[in-house]
Amino acid sequence: MPKTIFGASGPTISGSDVLTYICGSNAISRTMTVVSDYRNKGNGSLNKYIEAGHHCYFNINYESVRKSGAGDKVPNPFPRDLDKYKKDITPIFEYYSNHPNKDKIIWVCENEPTTKGFHSGPMSDYIAMLKVFCLVGKSMGYTQMIDGAVHVDRVNSIKSISGSAAEAKAELEEGHQEHKGYKIEFNEEEDADTPHPFRIPHTDMFLTSYSSIEEYRGSSNEVAQLLAGYRDTPDLWRVNLHTANIGGDFDSAKIKKATDKVQQFTGKQSLSNEWHVENTNNAELVQKIAKGWADAGVEYSVYLSGSGGNDIDLNNGMNLTAFGTAYRNFIFAHKAEGVTP
Repeated sequence: MPKTIFGASGPTISGSDVLTYICGSNAISRTMTVVSDYRNKGNGSLNKYIEAGHHCYFNINYESVRKSGAGDKVPNPFPRDLDKYKKDITPIFEYYSNHPNKDKIIWVCENEPTTKGFHSGPMSDYIAMLKVFCLVGKSMGYTQMIDGAVHVDRVNSIKSISGSAAEAKAELEEGHQEHKGYKIEFNEEEDADTPHPFRIPHTDMFLTSYSSIEEYRGSSNEVAQLLAGYRDTPDLWRVNLHTANIGGDFDSAKIKKATDKVQQFTGKQSLSNEWHVENTNNAELVQKIAKGWADAGVEYSVYLSGSGGNDIDLNNGMNLTAFGTAYRNFIFAHKAEGVTP
C-alpha cells in the first residue's frame, strides 16, 4: 500500500517553508480562488507550493460565503447557468495549463456542498456543476479533479446503495429513498457513530437531536445522492472526505470504513483536503486521525490549522504546539517506516 502524503493548510501555514518544517518534503497544502474575484493572475500561494515541489489542493469557489446584516452566513446557490459557469472557470484552468508543475495541482469544486451555511440548492445542481468542472479540467489536460467533500460519518450512515442512479435521480431529488431497484438504506447502528451532543464549531451551542445534526452537517440522503452522482461522473478523479474529532475522541477505523464504502458506491478511491481536532488537550487525537487516513491508504491528507474557534493549531510560525509536534512525529515516522510512532 502506498504511503499517504500528509500536509497542512490554514492561516498558521504561512508558506512552503512552514509546510516543509512540519510535514517534510513532498507534502501537500491547500489554497483557494473565488471565481467572481479572479483577475487572471493565478494564485500566489499555489505558485509557491507547487514550485517548492509540494502538491496543493486548489479550491475553486464560485462565490464567497455572504453575511447578513446580523452577521449570519447566507449560503450561495449552486450556479444553474452552466454555460456561464464554464466560461467563468475556464481562465483559471487555462492559467496553469502550461505550468511545469501542473500535475501537482488537485482541482476542487467548491467546499462542502452539503454544509448549509455554505451552499443552497439541490444536490442535482451541484452534480451538474461538478460535471462541467471536470470536463473543463480534462479539456486543459488535467486529470486530478475532485468534489468539495462529504463527511466520514455521513458516508458511514449509508448502509447500501444499488441499481441505476439515472433512474433514481428524479425520485432522489424529491427525497424518496427507493425507485425501480435503486435503494438507499440507512444503518441505525452506524448512525450511532455521530457523537452526541454535537457542538457547532466556533460556537458554544450544542445540537442534541439527530435531525438537527443532519441539518447542520448535510443529511445522509444528500450524501447518498452525491455518491450516486459521483459514480456517474467519469472524469471525477477521487472522492473528497472530511472529518474531525467532534465528540471528544476518534475511532481511526471509521475512516477506512468510509473509504471502503466510497469505493463500493462509486468505484473511486478517496482522499482528504480537510480534517482537524478541536476543543481538546489530547494531542494523541491528531495521530489517531492521521493513522486512520494512513490505514485507509488515501493518497493525500491535509490538516486544517488556524481556522479559529476551538480548532487546535499546529504551530505559531516555526514554533510547534503539542499537536504540531505529535503530527510532525507521526508524519516522519510514516515516511521513514510506514508505522506509527
